[in-house]
Amino acid sequence: MSFKKILPVIVILTVFFSFSIGFPDQAAAQENIKIYIGGEEKLFDVPPQVFNGYTFLPMRGIFESLGAQVFWDNAQKRVTAVRKAVKISLKVGETSATVNGKSVKLDRAPLVYKGTTMVPVRFVSEALGETVEWDQNARSVYIGGRPYISSETKQVKVNGKTFSLNIVRVDLNNKKIGMKIVLAKDALGFTESLKDMAKRNHALAAINGTYFNAYEDLKEPTGNIMVDHRVVHLGNYGTTFGFTDDNQVEFDVVKFKINGITNKDGRDIEWAPYAINRTPPVNLSTIVLYTPDRGSETRFNSGISVVVENGVITKHLKGNVVIPKNGFVVNLSGTETRYLDRFPIGGKASFSPAFEPSGTDVSFWQKAAGALGVGPRLITDGKITVDPISEGFSSEKILSYSMARSAIGVTANNMLLLVTVNRATIHELASIMHSLGAYNAMNLDGGASSGLYYGGRYLTTPGRDLSNALIIYKKND
Repeated sequence: MSFKKILPVIVILTVFFSFSIGFPDQAAAQENIKIYIGGEEKLFDVPPQVFNGYTFLPMRGIFESLGAQVFWDNAQKRVTAVRKAVKISLKVGETSATVNGKSVKLDRAPLVYKGTTMVPVRFVSEALGETVEWDQNARSVYIGGRPYISSETKQVKVNGKTFSLNIVRVDLNNKKIGMKIVLAKDALGFTESLKDMAKRNHALAAINGTYFNAYEDLKEPTGNIMVDHRVVHLGNYGTTFGFTDDNQVEFDVVKFKINGITNKDGRDIEWAPYAINRTPPVNLSTIVLYTPDRGSETRFNSGISVVVENGVITKHLKGNVVIPKNGFVVNLSGTETRYLDRFPIGGKASFSPAFEPSGTDVSFWQKAAGALGVGPRLITDGKITVDPISEGFSSEKILSYSMARSAIGVTANNMLLLVTVNRATIHELASIMHSLGAYNAMNLDGGASSGLYYGGRYLTTPGRDLSNALIIYKKND
């Protein structure tokens, strides 16, 4: 073996023989201990256990989480793990191990706990070249650096009242983090469990999104929604949270619009839909745009639909219409059917989004990757600014009721806060978010829709399936 290959092992041995840092004592460790690897919290089939002041984890779970191959010799009760140039061998009940063939003394031997072989966290992590840090206040072990996403359940006292919170914190400065708006079953008008939306999109965390018609056959949302740079729904009330691919975020009252153009007899004609991907009201005259984000069909039978494929008008149809994957449909109903001649078969048609923000730069919304229109706004530039009536809200659920609520906020140092509270008024929610350090924040859908998912499980379980959600995911390296 060359000197270059031996050197890392010598460094590891030096660390082991020079000092040994124990984790908290066994009595205190009966509380939950969290394990973070590479910035992410990891959950194991058997949770962390503390024996004689040292933290242990299931051997296969910890090794595989660190990217090592695991080999178990049941007869010898010996585990061998290999990652790159490092090979570790440990035996149940023995306080010696080998690292690349060199004998190393252990402070605590591997053991069997409830039928699972457990190994000491610090030894195996450092032997594989990872840093290990214990945070007493957070009751957390950080392997390979501080977390960029974490969760917490806590109680806070605001204005003399105590509230139970579930919180997910996300470091938006970390380039590994991505945000995305997702739709139930990848289409508007459906519902799906928050957990299924999260798992389907490989989410680290997820929180419920905007309001929707939960008690109607078509579960259509009511707020502004942008998915993967596409405007898929117009709401135009409340506050809209938007974000870019590089995790810039803004909160603002923004009017989303769609501008359409058709070409007839060599001249361009403008048209503007009243809505996008929404069922037209019965007995009202409307122009509505439908994209593949609606699903495979328009799912209603009124009016006359113009089918556009690859930018060319191909059909005029009545009844339920298939939405082409390479195009869109424009439905004209009531008196608006008089404009059908502006959509001649064989003519060209296109549309583009437009934005009218109240206090932010329009260029941000033009490059935004995702957006959710919900509200009302809770905090603006560090100050509580709740004014639901001015944002168009009139329901007592928003104005005065105390109920389960969800909120999203961002701190001054760009830490995203996803928060659910067991019961609060909107004004109390604003005070809660302010106490957590939010510099800007807004309310999300609440009540039975309030839900928070993290680490493969619910922190707050919604009381129903949802229309849409915000997810946090890890970008590909």
